[in-house]
Amino acid sequence: MTPRQRDQFLWTWSRRRAPGPGRAARRGACIGAVCGVVIYGAMFDVIMAPVAGRTGLSTLLNLFDDSSLALLMLVPGLAAVGWLKARSVFNWQEAMFQRLLSQGATVPTAPPTLQFADRLPLLAVIATGVILAGLILGLVWAYTTGRL
Repeated sequence: MTPRQRDQFLWTWSRRRAPGPGRAARRGACIGAVCGVVIYGAMFDVIMAPVAGRTGLSTLLNLFDDSSLALLMLVPGLAAVGWLKARSVFNWQEAMFQRLLSQGATVPTAPPTLQFADRLPLLAVIATGVILAGLILGLVWAYTTGRL
């Protein structure tokens, strides 16, 4: 880790750690639950609806049918995964923060200036997300128009 990366981590984590591990775990559980509902909605109510003979608005309104058991299992399961992962990431980040402080590093008083090399990983993640979203939308379009 370069000194610039260390300072960036110390600056960012000193602010993000303030709510504590409990709030981070609850936030992770909420994100997991929302992902469970989205996955359920996409997989069971939109993609599988034509197979079941449902079309139009009934696909979105028909949440409590035979597949509601999947929703009841998927949402709490993904909420638990989100809770566990958020706690483990928080603990890992906190351990690294404490280790850097014990080695003599200090939290900067002002945010460090970022260079292009510091922003490159974020730009790569954004570009990958845009490409994947485009491919998924293209697949949904091809599936709904009957071209697939």
